[in-house]
Amino acid sequence: MPLYEEVTSITEDDIIGVDLGIKDSAITSDGVAYANPKAYKRYMKRIKRIQKTVSRRKKKSKNRKKARILLAKAWHKVTSIRINHAHQLTADLTYKAKPKMVVMETLRPVNMSKNHNLSMSVLDANFGRIKEYMKYKCKWLGIKLVLAPQFYASSQFCSHCGCYKNENLTLKDREWTCPVCGEHHDRDVNAARNLQFYGLWLSGLVQTSENDAARLAVGGSSAEACPSVYRKEGMTYVNPRDRRLQFFLAEEPCRLLKQKLSTMNSLT
Repeated sequence: MPLYEEVTSITEDDIIGVDLGIKDSAITSDGVAYANPKAYKRYMKRIKRIQKTVSRRKKKSKNRKKARILLAKAWHKVTSIRINHAHQLTADLTYKAKPKMVVMETLRPVNMSKNHNLSMSVLDANFGRIKEYMKYKCKWLGIKLVLAPQFYASSQFCSHCGCYKNENLTLKDREWTCPVCGEHHDRDVNAARNLQFYGLWLSGLVQTSENDAARLAVGGSSAEACPSVYRKEGMTYVNPRDRRLQFFLAEEPCRLLKQKLSTMNSLT
């Protein structure tokens, strides 16, 4: 049984988007960043030095046994830092923030680590442990944990207007400006807000209105102009040409998940 009584009514403030990264372990849609302790990088030189000492000691000797104990302690320190950080991070996102829905991106650390330039940083980021801790804590607290579709390019869509996708975005580009609405984005915060938008869509808090879209269009009432996302009476209204909506409607798992959540809310 969840520790908190589950409530069906949900607002935008009850949904948190969480983008996982290497520099910062997690960035929320509110702009809060949790620094990555980079445990292995901190102890890498010490581990290598002790490992070299172990290899130089005579096999089955007492000195080799002592060196192996030192090596085990160094690795235990790295693991302890990772576990502690994952617990603190997930506790802040669940116990302290108390959202009703958390939307996280779907990552494949094994596939990401095939990039030899990033493999050490990816494995040191602790993605798998953070994900597992989020799962059981959300289950305890009655929080809906949603994993965004793997191919949802949350970093590339403009979270302000949704009508532009920066397909030329590279890992080096930490900031970029939308050429449609002119909004300047921090890459990670923008991704977290797009993840939050996915939660809004699943919860039925996103609506499209042709009349309002034309009336609030940026640059006038032209049909080709793209309005910013705006809110009215607790609902989020977006342009029907929002490319994020087009992605959700094209993906069958997204439609099925929204239907499932809508059915659950109607029954409670």
